[in-house]
Amino acid sequence: MIRVFVLVCCMFLAPYAIFGQTKASAGKSVRDYRVQTLYRAGVAQNYVITQRDTVTRIHSDTATKRYYTRDVTYYATLRCIESMENVATVVATLDSLEYVFSSEGKDIVYKSQLDMAPKPFLDLNNYLGPMNRSAEISYNPYGEITKLGGEQLEWIRDYLKESGQALDSVTALVWNQSVEDPNILMYCDLQKRTVPGKRVALDSSWNHELGLRVDGVVFQG
Repeated sequence: MIRVFVLVCCMFLAPYAIFGQTKASAGKSVRDYRVQTLYRAGVAQNYVITQRDTVTRIHSDTATKRYYTRDVTYYATLRCIESMENVATVVATLDSLEYVFSSEGKDIVYKSQLDMAPKPFLDLNNYLGPMNRSAEISYNPYGEITKLGGEQLEWIRDYLKESGQALDSVTALVWNQSVEDPNILMYCDLQKRTVPGKRVALDSSWNHELGLRVDGVVFQG
């Protein structure tokens, strides 16, 4: 049994719009706003996505502990290809990657813009899998995903199914997980419904489900 303690800090920014109105409630005027993300067809935006993991692994004997940190930076392009009546389809592409894995005083560093070939390190494959596999994501007016696909994503998934037997089981697992929906959405769904797509009253709050994938595990809440 392995216990994994992970601290993940993420911040995503997306273009948004606010539309307000005033309505009466119990004899008082209440100001509320419709807060939603707006995408414009033909417009591309660039993002830098940074993730830092600090991990302590406690093995089943409880005496053996491993410590490591992982810094991942993706440079991404988000391009809207269709937008009509607040329903949008965007293409998200992870263009380049900077990766640093540190453990016991040793670093493994990879920069896709500088290194001719990836380092032979299995953990790195988690982050190479989505690279340049453009994901097509369709959103409804509430920021919910109604479709996830894309020709390049489907190709790599089919290739892994057909050729996966040539890989050892662990390597095949890592590569397949790297292009599964939770991992693609971890980095390509920048909005993550933080913008609710509905009316909210001034000084109010809202809840929504959020999922983050770290070390092959999807944390939700």
